[in-house]
Amino acid sequence: MKLKHAPPNFRVSLPGHIITHISPSKLVLSTDLAHAPEFIYKISPVGQTSDSPTPMAGAPQDLVFSIVYESAAQDFRTEYLEIRIKMKPPKQPFSHYTGPGPTMLSNLRFNALARPSSNREYMVLTLKPRSINGYVAAKKLKELSFLLSTVLVSTFNNETEIIADAYEKYIDQDIYHYEIPCKLKPVKKET
Repeated sequence: MKLKHAPPNFRVSLPGHIITHISPSKLVLSTDLAHAPEFIYKISPVGQTSDSPTPMAGAPQDLVFSIVYESAAQDFRTEYLEIRIKMKPPKQPFSHYTGPGPTMLSNLRFNALARPSSNREYMVLTLKPRSINGYVAAKKLKELSFLLSTVLVSTFNNETEIIADAYEKYIDQDIYHYEIPCKLKPVKKET
């Protein structure tokens, strides 16, 4: 059955005496738009604090990608989170990766996947929901940390800062992009 007009409860306007008795101070109008969830991204070696620089040790090491939920975000539905790390000069944290791949540490609602980008310029680390719906409600995301094992970090002569790129995709939203600074520090050689 098709309706030719709106149901009656949508067509009735409020009586004038009700409108005049609404106090403007009690009327709250929000101009804030819904915003995406906010995460704190950090990259650090296993056994160090999340603010510790990553040592350029010249030997494989395990790195923790810490992703911690910072603030509430309406009803966003997370489709995937992706971190891209440059694999080409001038500032490449590592030139290739042959380890076993990423492993989720805290939120098993996600699979952690690693692959090279199509142009082989980046290593792409993707967190995809295991949900049959293809998404996870943002309010269920407290932490999404994962481990990337046996990473051979490139060595530079001086302390170096590299930037990894984080991309967040939510259902019915554009992709959000953030930069993750990561400090690499040289290791003093014993003589």
